[in-house]
Amino acid sequence: MSLLLKIDTYRRLGLLNIAQVAWYTFRLKLGLFRKSLSIQSSINGPFFEPVTEDKLKCLSSRYTGFKLLDAPQLFGWVDMDVKAPPNWLHSVLSGKSLQKDNKHWSDISDFDSGIGDIKGVWEASRFSWAIFFVQHYIKEQELCSLNNLNQWIQDWSLHNPANQGANWKCAQEASLRILHLAACALLLEQKKPSENLVRFITEHMQRIFPTLGYAKAQDNNHGTSEAAALFIGGSWLLQADVNSVEAKKWQSYGRRYLSERVNKLIMPDGSFSQYSATYHRLMLDTLNLVELYRMFLALPAFTESYLCRVRQAAFWLRAITDTRTGDAPNLGANDGAHILNFSNMPYRDFRPTIELAYQLFNHRSVFSEAGSASIMKLFTLQGSPAELLEPATQFSDGGYGILRSENSWCLLRAPVFRFRPGQADCLHLDFWHLGENILRDAGSYSYNTEQKWLSYFSGVEGHNTVQFDHRQPMPKVSRFLYGKWLKYRVFDVQQQSIQVEYVDWKNAIHAREIELTDKQLIIKDTLSGQFEQACLRWRLADLAWQVQGHSLLAEQLQLSISSSENLISFTLAQGFESRYYGQKTPIPVLEVLVANNTQITTIISWN
Repeated sequence: MSLLLKIDTYRRLGLLNIAQVAWYTFRLKLGLFRKSLSIQSSINGPFFEPVTEDKLKCLSSRYTGFKLLDAPQLFGWVDMDVKAPPNWLHSVLSGKSLQKDNKHWSDISDFDSGIGDIKGVWEASRFSWAIFFVQHYIKEQELCSLNNLNQWIQDWSLHNPANQGANWKCAQEASLRILHLAACALLLEQKKPSENLVRFITEHMQRIFPTLGYAKAQDNNHGTSEAAALFIGGSWLLQADVNSVEAKKWQSYGRRYLSERVNKLIMPDGSFSQYSATYHRLMLDTLNLVELYRMFLALPAFTESYLCRVRQAAFWLRAITDTRTGDAPNLGANDGAHILNFSNMPYRDFRPTIELAYQLFNHRSVFSEAGSASIMKLFTLQGSPAELLEPATQFSDGGYGILRSENSWCLLRAPVFRFRPGQADCLHLDFWHLGENILRDAGSYSYNTEQKWLSYFSGVEGHNTVQFDHRQPMPKVSRFLYGKWLKYRVFDVQQQSIQVEYVDWKNAIHAREIELTDKQLIIKDTLSGQFEQACLRWRLADLAWQVQGHSLLAEQLQLSISSSENLISFTLAQGFESRYYGQKTPIPVLEVLVANNTQITTIISWN
């Protein structure tokens, strides 16, 4: 890797961001966090007190017809056993467990844990299960569920005293614990935290605050999550002690940093800096809770510029969500995050998040099903119907074009990068018909796995686009960083068509034009410039595809390929996708190999 390439890439990340990361690393190496954030003793419960009988009946009335989960889920597919607290150092992904030691979090490596992906350990310590226990307590009016909540928090503290061990390593993980506990207080309508909860919140604020600059430098959801936790945590602590200097500081910094992050990371068109459907949802869920909690404590409203960006973010997620299923393209990095699931809907249903955001920030309703009625009832919200989506939408700041017809819609990813690209998905096309994701993206699988899988899922092979000469369209600088960020030459969205064109880092040119009608999707890929061979991939739904010449047939669908030059090969191969973090499943992938200066036409038609 050339030094000039690294310098150019780091420059694009921003000198201030690089300085923040360097300062954080410097403090780690000197052991400054170990000195300023000492390991504490564990905290005994209870943390949440029972509500009065009359209040419990009132709260329970909001859950009429509400569906409770049988068990909380991790990553959207791992059921937790609620009979007893889990092993907080056990990875649900690898099946291995960390050895308990007395290490300070700052002395623990990011990747060399010996158990594989550390997210498998962290997931249970996000406290998403806390909402499960509170909802069971309220609806069933049984004290045992609240006792279980207190027992689990106490057990977690016993095995994870403040600043000790892997579960304190990441400030965002600490933030998500606070957000979930704040959601519990919101559902129970308990404004003043108990003495034990005050200490628990305080220790988390003390962990989050010193590394907020590092979170900002990432230009991702770490900054929004941690700022939100500071704002909510500080506001919550002020209910116990209105004169607390620290709580006022955390509340003030949290509000200021959250406003700054929202105005920077959410672009004017609503696109988020991470170019990811699930990370976008995590960000929006966070902002939904901030608004609910602000209303709960009757705190001053955020600025109009802040509110405008959040409204646009809600619109973006609505625009890329399939209205029939609530699912969305497996766009960008997908780490399995599904926080603050008040409606208990499945991991891949994005509608409750959108509905809550529209209710809070637009006073409009988008969906009448999928937990939307439950959301409105839980938080006593009511909005008039939102306007219908247009047949074509262009997100110029984030780089997305969307077309809609009667029963189908598609999304095209353009190479527009104000922030660092996480995947080589330039000109990726997602296509949906009657709620079925026909042309689909790969996802992420895992952030800590074999190199071949890291390259496959984030690389060009994981997307519906063209690969030139077996290379990536952007060179890798590090595990999560690409260099030579692509720029588009053409990006235009019309009523029924989208055109995008780019030149890669070795002067190969890919121009893609798509047209969507009520009966067909037509894709024209024009390839020219500096390359010898190119491979067009269509990652397909797992249907019974049959090959007939240069066509594929499945159910009521036909996919046909033609080329201005002779095709070198036409192969229905096996690929993989990861719709849930830590899972990978086989799917059919059509691979079409062509030579230089070629136009490939793909036509998908249906009855």
